[in-house]
Amino acid sequence: MHLGSGLHIERTDDELIVQSEPTSAFTKWIGALFAGFALCWTIALARIDARSEVAYWLVLTFGMILIVVSVSLVLPRSVITIFDLRSQRALRRVNIFGWPYRTRAYSFAEIAGLGVVRGLKIDERDPMPAISLKDGTMLPLGTINLNRFHVSDSSFAESIDAICTATGLQKYDNLR
Repeated sequence: MHLGSGLHIERTDDELIVQSEPTSAFTKWIGALFAGFALCWTIALARIDARSEVAYWLVLTFGMILIVVSVSLVLPRSVITIFDLRSQRALRRVNIFGWPYRTRAYSFAEIAGLGVVRGLKIDERDPMPAISLKDGTMLPLGTINLNRFHVSDSSFAESIDAICTATGLQKYDNLR
């Protein structure tokens, strides 16, 4: 079942597989443009005679941080969460270039519930479906995409309802 929230949910006998859409082309282009800008900015400011070695190293360090952040937007990512209903465990795997980057298993006893982390109008953050652990950690079920404007709150609610119904986990209306 593919829902409008960017999540693909598949049910097998003993598992519920929730897979996010890969990082969008729009997000990759924004990352590439920002990386180009950061590289040009760093080269231009590093060449200026700042008359201070401290200023040179600050520009270089800040520029390298901007480049690393922007390149991380370019990398193709996806999140696959497998809810094993028989063993009452959730396996969450973040893939980069199709290879597992970070894999971690959580028992259902560690999970407080599922819900949508609301976006803020102040900084234009998009809402994101997430797993909330009892220790307060939020684990997004999707990737960072900068063009999620077409996604409505009702499609997120449908995704969370489908997952909670299949797994028996608690649903939260508004995670923070």
